[in-house]
Amino acid sequence: MKLEFGPASDEDVPAIEKMLAENDWGVQRYEWGRWLVARDGSEIVGTIHVADVDGALYLDDVLVTEERRGAGIGSRFMRILLDDRDVYLACHDIRIAFYERLGFTEIAESALPKPIIAHANRTEDLPTAPDHVHHMMRWTG
Repeated sequence: MKLEFGPASDEDVPAIEKMLAENDWGVQRYEWGRWLVARDGSEIVGTIHVADVDGALYLDDVLVTEERRGAGIGSRFMRILLDDRDVYLACHDIRIAFYERLGFTEIAESALPKPIIAHANRTEDLPTAPDHVHHMMRWTG
């Protein structure tokens, strides 16, 4: 396995959308930010959508294909993004431990900066709902 991490090209977007759909992920076309991909040869095995929000990073989508999970791809990919800026994301219960291992902590919605709240609302990560709970997480560099 020779993994490469980098920006997605316009030609990669259909493959990213297909990967999201095949993994029961909502496919959203963003008008902002950029897609990054993890490749094993010509195969896209992971993707992250990154948005710059008022000096912080917001990770809208973080996904490694189901058959490749548990091999360290997600951790390696995330560490590439973690620098000296605050990084925010929303996740489900099952992913909290993964993000905590990377140094993220859960943060109450009331403690989020207003631009992050606005972005999370725009991407439908907030408000959280009883039938679809999102936990807001923050990493500080």
